Amino acid sequence: MIIQSGNTFKYVVVIGVSTGGPQTLKELFSNLPKELPLTYVVVQHMPEGYIPNMAHRINQISSLTIKTAVNGDILRQGEVYISPGGHQCQIINAAIPTIKITTAAHYKGYRPSVNLLFSSLAKLNINSIGIVLTGMGQDGLDGVQDLRNTNKSTIIVQDQASSVVYGMPRAIYDAKLHDHIVSINEMSNLIKKLVR
Repeated sequence: MIIQSGNTFKYVVVIGVSTGGPQTLKELFSNLPKELPLTYVVVQHMPEGYIPNMAHRINQISSLTIKTAVNGDILRQGEVYISPGGHQCQIINAAIPTIKITTAAHYKGYRPSVNLLFSSLAKLNINSIGIVLTGMGQDGLDGVQDLRNTNKSTIIVQDQASSVVYGMPRAIYDAKLHDHIVSINEMSNLIKKLVR
């Protein structure tokens, strides 16, 4: 358990998503209560400038606090940090998990990169849940492998039927790196079961 200034959570949840992301994230975060011992960091493939409006719209229908991640943000229970478009987002400092936002180069074609986010969390070796949602390509595959290597992460992928594009989840599924595969409307219930 991580405690910082009275803030307590048991797991960091990292989420990677691309095509179809805004509606998918809306569905997920509208059904997750704030009192779960979780904090969330999201990479959504989008150009610079689009994330603040998306975060604002989702924040209006969620009990969680949804915000665009800012360099130096300290992760807090019940809050969702979405990487700004056109930047890389990583998590540093195992004792006080903190957001690091940079303009580092594209990684395998992506900025923000799901791989870089997931791999940064794996280096901290703390309890986590990695979630790969709808999107084309394979961004997240390397990062999920890193998370699995720590033995402290549970991996969830969205199923094909509820995905707009089944590229990113399929890459994890085909590599047999997932623990659970569920539809987006079942995912919040699964998360609740995993952490309660």
